[in-house]
Amino acid sequence: MKDPVQWADYGLYSPGQYKSFENMTVRSTGKIHTYMLPGKVPEAMEKLTRDTNELLKNVDVRDSSKHPLTISTYFHQEFLNVIHPFSDGNGQIGRIFTNLILLKNGYPPVFIKEVNKDEYLKRFELSDSDINPMLDFMADRLIESLEEKWEFVNGYA
Repeated sequence: MKDPVQWADYGLYSPGQYKSFENMTVRSTGKIHTYMLPGKVPEAMEKLTRDTNELLKNVDVRDSSKHPLTISTYFHQEFLNVIHPFSDGNGQIGRIFTNLILLKNGYPPVFIKEVNKDEYLKRFELSDSDINPMLDFMADRLIESLEEKWEFVNGYA
C-alpha cells in the first residue's frame, strides 16, 4: 500500500481514496446489487462514523438494540452493503472496523471462515432492508469466537 506504482495496472484502484467509479456485485440469485454513487460516499462515511460513535456512547449489553454486536453489525451492513466506499478492499476494511468495535467493548473478534462464506454472502441479500439476518449470522460467529476463547483459556489454565 505504500507504493502507488504497484497499482499502476489497475486504473480503477486508488489505495486510501474513496472510489471514483460506481461499483456493484452480482448476488447469488443473479441480481445486480449497485452500491452508493461515488459522489455521495464522503458525506455518507462521515454520517456513518458520526452515527456509530453516537451509538457507542450508549452501549448497553442488556438492551439488544444497544448491544455492541448490534452496533458493529449496523456499521458492517452500512459500510459493506450500502456505501462500499472503496474500489477494492471493502470487505477486509469493513470487517476490521466491525471487529474493532467488538474488541473495544470487551468482545473477541468474529471470523468469517471459508465454510461460512456462502451463507455470509447470502445474508447481505437478506439484509437489504432488515439487519436481522446479518445480525443472526454475526451472533453465531461471535458465539463461535467466545467458545474458542473459552476452550483456549480452559485448555491452558
